[in-house]
Amino acid sequence: MIHEKYQLAVPAAPEVALAILKDVEGMDAWLRPHLPRWPKITASTWVVERTDDGDPLLVAAKTSALGISDETLTAYRWTPDGVTTTLRSSRVLRSSQSTYAIEETAAGTSLMRVEVSADVKIRLPRILERRMESVQRDFATALQRAFVAEAERRRRR
Repeated sequence: MIHEKYQLAVPAAPEVALAILKDVEGMDAWLRPHLPRWPKITASTWVVERTDDGDPLLVAAKTSALGISDETLTAYRWTPDGVTTTLRSSRVLRSSQSTYAIEETAAGTSLMRVEVSADVKIRLPRILERRMESVQRDFATALQRAFVAEAERRRRR
């Protein structure tokens, strides 16, 4: 089981940070430049179903890393200050849940608290399990850098 918690200072107002979370289809464009060169991680994500307000409700993704490919379906539950995602189906993952909670700082920027957990269905050799944990940490770091860069880009518009 992988379980990560971190906080991210976002150089933008909470509504901008929330808009970035809702930009599921644009994620590849703002995330890709920040991903590590190795292992190669590929992903394509699209919205299957939206709320009446147009927010992503059900999201599909195709991913590949370390020679392991997967197709997932994830449910999104939006709140005024963030989102919780819950895995609905996957060939590789038994479960996965992420919570992104955004709060405004005194400076008018945002602090995002992130909690991510995932459990793999198949038993992997310990060396590959450690490598997957490392890839997950690298991905989380890349996501943090990408999110901050995208917030800065949107703030300057």
